[in-house]
Amino acid sequence: MLTYISSNKYFRSGYGEKLREYLGERATVRYLIDFGDASVFEAIAYPSIIQVSKAKSEDCQTRILNWDKEQPLSEFANVFKTQSFYIAQQQLTSDGWRLESPEVLRLLDKLRNAGTPLGKYVNGRFYYGIKTGLNEAFVVDRATRDRLIAEHSSSAEVLKPFLRGRDVKRWSVNFAEQYLIKIESSENKQHLWSNKSDKEAEKIFAKTYPAIYARFELFRERLVKRCDQGKYFWELRSCAYWDEFETPKIILGRFMNVATFAFDKNNFLHNDALYTVSRINEYVAAILNSSIGWWFLSHICTDLQNGYLQAYRENLFQIPISKASKKEQNSISNLVQKCLNAKKQNVEEWEAEINDKVAYLYGLTAQEIKIINFDLN
Repeated sequence: MLTYISSNKYFRSGYGEKLREYLGERATVRYLIDFGDASVFEAIAYPSIIQVSKAKSEDCQTRILNWDKEQPLSEFANVFKTQSFYIAQQQLTSDGWRLESPEVLRLLDKLRNAGTPLGKYVNGRFYYGIKTGLNEAFVVDRATRDRLIAEHSSSAEVLKPFLRGRDVKRWSVNFAEQYLIKIESSENKQHLWSNKSDKEAEKIFAKTYPAIYARFELFRERLVKRCDQGKYFWELRSCAYWDEFETPKIILGRFMNVATFAFDKNNFLHNDALYTVSRINEYVAAILNSSIGWWFLSHICTDLQNGYLQAYRENLFQIPISKASKKEQNSISNLVQKCLNAKKQNVEEWEAEINDKVAYLYGLTAQEIKIINFDLN
């Protein structure tokens, strides 16, 4: 027998897959206790306790407890007795351990079977933001943008609206008048200076964008030394998906405590704290921002402190996008547009209507909706 106290991160993380596979197939998992972000032990964050025996027994039932940090630890014995439950060990699969009651697991399976996984729906179109290697040089505010254009009109060609992590909100973005000096690598775009020697290319760049060149001269040494650069020091690193930013897309951050998916049709670029799912419509934004989409995501992601989760690509791509007729999609998309037009102000009524319509598409019963609402509240 082995009883072990450790972080719970191996339950769902990619690096824990081999361990989950080994324990699930080679041992009997008798107990699993997940304390989440409760402060139980001084020396470990997100603690969990596992007890396993060496030999695998058939039809093993694993006893599970998800600890609620609002409960006093002095009541642990009673809570374990009254709130723990059993799941079949065969449900502890290598793709992630979900310590949920049978009714929650059934609901997760129902949602999965009611739609197409997002990853397949978008054909893998998930992209990282732009990494400049030196934001101080490449990202400017509105006043600097206007000055660069006033100094030479060619600057307007390469100054593009740019978002930071803090600018992305639920449904839409708060554009803070930040701009990226977008000069693609010569590996992605043929410039007047491309395929020239460094010295000749720099002369052409200085003549083509004199105001930008003068700005970059202030950062020359740091631009030259940075790792993330294109063929020439004034270029951004190579990026094969520039065009994807110019399609209707969903923008999201790494960490969320509520569903925070922004829908963008204004061709915003953004930094590497954000991600883009491109060539997508308002209907998918509704699914992701719905209570059902968030409930599903919260049950398959790694929990962080204070109700936050980190949604990795492999988590997001599991979200099922329900089949819907063109009429149903348009009806939901119209509600999303109202939320976008209102810029997040007084949108509760439309969000409630979106939740109702999405629940109908997934064929949820009143009891299943109750499970979702209870967990989220």
